[in-house]
Amino acid sequence: MTDSSANTEQSKETDLVIFHPSYPKRLREQTHILASGIVAAFSVKMTLNAQGIREAQDEAAALRRLLPPPNATIRDDIISPILFGVLAHSHQWTAPGSDARGNVERALEDRPPRNPREWIDVVCISDLACWSRLAVVILDHVLMAIRKSPGNTISDTPHVQDGLSRTDNSSALGVLVAFLNSRFAIFDPTLRPIAAGLRGLLPDGSSRLVVKHRWELDDALSRETRDTLHRGTPRSPEWEVVYF
Repeated sequence: MTDSSANTEQSKETDLVIFHPSYPKRLREQTHILASGIVAAFSVKMTLNAQGIREAQDEAAALRRLLPPPNATIRDDIISPILFGVLAHSHQWTAPGSDARGNVERALEDRPPRNPREWIDVVCISDLACWSRLAVVILDHVLMAIRKSPGNTISDTPHVQDGLSRTDNSSALGVLVAFLNSRFAIFDPTLRPIAAGLRGLLPDGSSRLVVKHRWELDDALSRETRDTLHRGTPRSPEWEVVYF
């Protein structure tokens, strides 16, 4: 449920949640819990299909809308403090010649969120693959550096490149564990060493961005955040330009 007395909305029932360590144990037994009391929520399916993906995307957006407005930073504008993912044992695309990975990716692209903060973070199908989120903020100084490189004729504007990368040639569950630690480390810097170690166990070059959404800065970042960036990018974890 929402954390605000002015907003009485509730999210749909969620299959699996991970509580914040500080959330009181007695409150964890209640039917309704505060949105700020969890760090992750998952839609769990035995056999995943396109409808299950669409429902999870809607649930991810609805849950994030229960949270108070984010702080004016890059991180908080594009990454929700509540991770939302899909966990499945298998999938329905098992007929000969079916492109299971492609079907998952098309379902994810068909319904983009209205802003990056509401985007789904991870889809793990244990017998197929794991897709995990990657968000990159492309600012003016990055584009200028690219334009100055020999032979480059790029013409672009500052934006957020957001989407899901698929990791092949590795255990889907192993990728999930590595991603979860990296994602939690975005808000808890004490987890960064173990997150980096787990990422280092994945094969080099095994991940590629396959589901893409582009957001103009005006659509992805608040005015306050953009105003701060115009004065110069602060040096702190809340102002990094790559999140994965």
